[in-house]
Amino acid sequence: MSLPDLKPGEGAVIETGGKKLAVYNDKGKLRAASAKCTHKGCAVVWNKADGTFDCPCHGSKFGSDFSVKHGPAVKPLEPADLE
Repeated sequence: MSLPDLKPGEGAVIETGGKKLAVYNDKGKLRAASAKCTHKGCAVVWNKADGTFDCPCHGSKFGSDFSVKHGPAVKPLEPADLE
């Protein structure tokens, strides 16, 4: 797996092992979650301007901590391990 070179406060969506992961650099520590929106399963994308992971299908927004910032999703993105 090749991790992106993210500066603190940056995020990205990567693909590894056939799975898409939302990755965020939290003050030097990389954190990851499934990039699958918990509403209907579309893949989220990193929104650099807002610092959120956004679902292009139905408009859900997830914070850099993967919590729901705007629905229709009601559950946060599922945590994932970076291996």
